[in-house]
Formats: sequence, C-alpha cells, structure tokens
Amino acid sequence: MHNDQVLAGSLFYGNLQSDDRGLYITKFLSRKTRPTEDDARKALCRILLAKEPPPRSLLVALAHAFHPDGCGEVKVILKKRGKGHSDPRRDDSIAFWVHRLRQRGRSYRDAIAAVADSIDKNEKHVGRIYGKHLKDLTRRYPLAASDRRSNAVT
Repeated sequence: MHNDQVLAGSLFYGNLQSDDRGLYITKFLSRKTRPTEDDARKALCRILLAKEPPPRSLLVALAHAFHPDGCGEVKVILKKRGKGHSDPRRDDSIAFWVHRLRQRGRSYRDAIAAVADSIDKNEKHVGRIYGKHLKDLTRRYPLAASDRRSNAVT
C-alpha cells in the first residue's frame, strides 16, 4: 500500500531529479517512463477503492487537480470516451424496445426493422444490440411460445 501511495503521489507532485548542472527539476510520469503514468493511475484507483480511507494528502492533491483554478501542477480534464464506445443505457433501451415489440407479436425481423427505422440505425446494429441482451430479457420477460423461433438473422 505504501508503494501505491508513493506512486499515486507522483501523479500530482512529480519526481524530484537533478539535471546535469545540478539544478533540481520536477519530472512527471508519462507513457515512456518507468513506472508509467498508467501504473500510477492504477495505484491511485487501488487506494481510492480500498476499505481504509486514503491519505489526506492524496485527497487534497486530487481536489486541487479537479478544481478549475487549482494550484497544483496537474489538472484533471474529464473527457467522454467518444465514438466507438457504446452507451449501455441507450443499448438497454434499444434492446428492451425490440423485445417489447416481440412480446406484442411482431416477428424478430419486423421488430428489428421498426426500431432501426425509428432511431435511424442499421438493422444489423440493432440486431447485435438485441442479441447481446436477448438471454437476460427473455429470462426476465418471456416471449410467447410462438415467438421463440430462431433469433438469428438469415
């Protein structure tokens, strides 16, 4: 745990080193350093998720990093993961919508097509989303016996 604290602290305070003239400089972790910045981030996460409370010094450093006018050397910027990452809540809604249409008697293909058209998405995309949720949805909200045909798009 102590090593994690030192590593996490280096995220906020850097590491003190001297240059070739003997002047002290602060070096911060990066992808190229050993340990890396990601190693320090993981250490910080372990500390924050541990049962015992984190050291106050780390909480203060974290607060300064989050504050828009913080006085520390680093600033935290929250950034959405962006394109290529699914939105679980949206996917849940899409899958549930398809499933409800199927419960109301629509065929697999018709339900997929209706939802895809309504949300302006490709039918294959909607089908993949529904497929990921199908087992859980069917367990919680069973389909009528006549609707349990193959769910595969042929």
